[in-house]
Amino acid sequence: MQFLVVLHTETDRTDYGVTVPDLPGCVSAGDTLEQALANAGEAILGHLEVMIEDGNPVPEPNSMVPSLGPGQMIGAVKVNLAELEALRETVRLNISMARRTLERIDEAAKLAGTTRSGFLAMAALEHINRRQQAS
Repeated sequence: MQFLVVLHTETDRTDYGVTVPDLPGCVSAGDTLEQALANAGEAILGHLEVMIEDGNPVPEPNSMVPSLGPGQMIGAVKVNLAELEALRETVRLNISMARRTLERIDEAAKLAGTTRSGFLAMAALEHINRRQQAS
């Protein structure tokens, strides 16, 4: 499956931000174009993983190129949905944390349009991906 991505950069910078128009809230970045596209693939898989965990269907990618602004260009990222098959079975767990932390998580999940579980999974995967990229 292939998703169109929008790469964002500024004229005085060499790094890239990435958004995925077909997956609102799915963002990534990279220091180079190649790294930005690779990181976008991981972000897409993570986003789809959360959608599946939340019981949402995986959307079909749209092939329409969105309008671009200054410093933006289109890219395409292929993802292997077979990697997500194992995620269809969810596991229930019990965790403890400070009430205010939980309230902040719930607020952030609501803003992201997902559930508490989905948000925690997405945040954990993003953290794991960042640590793996740093090492």
